[in-house]
Amino acid sequence: MPSRSAEPTGPAGAGDALAGTERPDLDTIHRVGAGTDPAGRAAVRRIPASSTIGTPLRAAVQVRRVDPWSIFKVTGVLAVAGFLIWMIAIAVLYGVLAGMGVWDQINSSFATIVSADGTSEGGDLLTAGQVFGFSALFGIFAAVILTALATIMAYIYNVCADVVGGFEVTLADLD
Repeated sequence: MPSRSAEPTGPAGAGDALAGTERPDLDTIHRVGAGTDPAGRAAVRRIPASSTIGTPLRAAVQVRRVDPWSIFKVTGVLAVAGFLIWMIAIAVLYGVLAGMGVWDQINSSFATIVSADGTSEGGDLLTAGQVFGFSALFGIFAAVILTALATIMAYIYNVCADVVGGFEVTLADLD
């Protein structure tokens, strides 16, 4: 393969910021086995520093495709974390309302309304098992729906990105 010249091949004054400086041949840098001498040692090669040292680097990239499997895994983990937070919040709220006597008041009021003789005897309307059971069912349902919708949205994004080219993100160095 012919070696590439380090000199610019375009017309003079074409706006090349590195004109006149030696640039490395990227084909030999990224090729396995290139840049080694016959003894097997890696050849040391100096790459000249750019004249823009000290200025922050910026790159504009377009996100043209997202992997639906990655979206599924990430939203699945986030949905499980959200479910755990949901159940802890329900436990705290249930404990606060139980401490205030709200559940006892609701249960006695319901028993008084449905009893034939006006006494407040009978079964409880709301128990801790019912509250946590319904909350767990709702949380699991929400986690499954969230994960499925996020995965479907990844497929929809990929179709739209094929049409319009994705969205552009500018990445910048913090320095």
